[in-house]
Amino acid sequence: MRESGFAEGLDRNENEQDVLIRLLLEGIAAQQPESSACAAVVKSLSQATGVRAAWVTEYDRAKECLKPLSFWMSDGLVERCPYSLRDTACGAVIEQASLVHYSEGVDSQFPLDANLRTIGAVSYLGAPLLDVDGTVLGHIAIADSEPMPLYPKLESVFRIFAARAAVELQRRRAERQIEDLRAECRRMQQELEQAAKLRGTGEQASGGSAWLPDHVLTVRELRDLERENLRRAMEATGWRVAGPHGAAKLLGVPPSTLASRLEALGLKRPR
Repeated sequence: MRESGFAEGLDRNENEQDVLIRLLLEGIAAQQPESSACAAVVKSLSQATGVRAAWVTEYDRAKECLKPLSFWMSDGLVERCPYSLRDTACGAVIEQASLVHYSEGVDSQFPLDANLRTIGAVSYLGAPLLDVDGTVLGHIAIADSEPMPLYPKLESVFRIFAARAAVELQRRRAERQIEDLRAECRRMQQELEQAAKLRGTGEQASGGSAWLPDHVLTVRELRDLERENLRRAMEATGWRVAGPHGAAKLLGVPPSTLASRLEALGLKRPR
C-alpha cells in the first residue's frame, strides 16, 4: 500500500485515529439518500484504507453479472459498466460467498479482469454482501497498485464498511419486493373489479359461483380470497413456482413475490 496507506499510517498518532473515526462516521453512520449512500461508503473506505480503488456492486443472478453501484478510483467516482463473473476476482467472491484476499499477484491470477487492469491492481480484498437469509446480494471490494497484507485492523475496518453496504443492498431488495407486492395488489384489485362487473351483468366465474359476496370484504376475507386463488394456481401448475409452466407465470408475478406470499399465507404442498 502507499506510504499514506492503512498499515503504515493509522497507528502513528492520535490525529490519524481521529481521521479514521471521522471516515467511519462519514461512511457508515450518516443518514444519506439511497443514491449517495454507497458512494459515501466507497469514498470513505478508500480514504480510510489508503487504497487506490473501492467499489460496491449488486449481483444480477439472472444475467450472471455484477452491476457497480458506486466505484471510487484514485480521487473520485467513476462510471463502470456491468461485468461478468467469469475470470474475475469479484466472481470468486460471489461464487465462494466468502472473503477473498490477494496480498499481491491478483493481476497474474486474473489476467482477464478488466477492472483490475484499469486500476493497475496487484492486491485485492473482497467480501460478499448478504441478505438476512444468506442470499448473496452483491459484493464490496478494494484494490491497490501495491501489496496489501491483511492486517487485523484492515480486516476489521473493511468488514465494518461491508456491513454498512449490505444494509443498503438489503434495503434495495426490500423496496423491490414491496413494489412487487403493490403491483400484485393492483392486479388483484383489477381482477376483483372485473369480477364485480361480470357479476353485475349476471355472469359468473368458472365453477358456477361468483367471485365476490354481496358485502364489502374485510381484510381477513381478502386474505382468504388471495390464499384460495394462490392454492388453485399452485395446484394447476403442480406446485411449481418458477419456470414457463410455473404458478408465477400463470399469475403474472415474479417468482420471488409468489414465494414470499406462499410463505406469508402458510401455503405448502400437501404431502
